[in-house]
Amino acid sequence: MTVQLVKGDLFEVLVVKLGKAARGKHRWIGLTIHGQKNGRDACDEVLTKQLGGLKFQLYDCISDSNHVSAIIKVALGDYREVLTRIESADLISSRTSSGKIRLVRERMEIAKTIRKS
Repeated sequence: MTVQLVKGDLFEVLVVKLGKAARGKHRWIGLTIHGQKNGRDACDEVLTKQLGGLKFQLYDCISDSNHVSAIIKVALGDYREVLTRIESADLISSRTSSGKIRLVRERMEIAKTIRKS
């Protein structure tokens, strides 16, 4: 845990940042969703339906002519269950996974996208 003093115009605030070990372990999974080409919302809906109550976060979702390439982030404790559910699905297949999103993007040949805030 890191404590940092941030000075503003009117007041000073102590900001507490979590250390790397305290943030929790996770895995990035690169997926292909076949027969899907409607975009991010449809991709999120298909994954939510397939993964049931497991928590995931959709990071990248790239539509192609007849499929969607996606990258999701899951907790390390849910990783095996997520893979089992993905592989049991007819339309979803896992292409790669890693503890680093950079490696998954490289393997899937997906460029880093900058989100608008």
